[in-house]
Amino acid sequence: MDSVFDGNNAVAGGKLIYTLDYYNNSSSTVNDVKIKIFLPFEVVYLDSSLIQNSYDNNVLDFNIGNINGYEEGSIIIEVKVSPDVKKDSILAFGATLSYNDVNNKLHSIDNYNSITVNQGMNFMASLISNGQSILGSIWFWILLLILAFVMTWTYRKKLIAKPSANQTSF
Repeated sequence: MDSVFDGNNAVAGGKLIYTLDYYNNSSSTVNDVKIKIFLPFEVVYLDSSLIQNSYDNNVLDFNIGNINGYEEGSIIIEVKVSPDVKKDSILAFGATLSYNDVNNKLHSIDNYNSITVNQGMNFMASLISNGQSILGSIWFWILLLILAFVMTWTYRKKLIAKPSANQTSF
């Protein structure tokens, strides 16, 4: 098994493509092939090129079935990196492929790959992270109203202030 990341660019709040390639490099058919893909908790699973058998706690289970000799395949996983992941964080992905050989002996192969987050969360990403906007928060609106009141009050106070020495009065 081999795995790669599309573009080798992980950005907080951005999408990331992880591809797992699997292959049978023998002439014999292997049976009952199952693949588990372990996603880091800093990502949210969005989609995959194959329908998974199950998905729980960031673990995807795929029942591949039989793989003929010298046959290969791929699973493409699309995830979204959490918007609050900091720059230089490492996202570690893992996969285990298990199969039965022609003698019905169980084997397993592991694959691990990681990618570094190149860009942390920026201000705009923090405002609209995961489809939740700060604009939807009641605390934001309360703070905005208080700020508007204070600014209006300060401005009005300056307008009503005593005339300066170089102003004449009638």
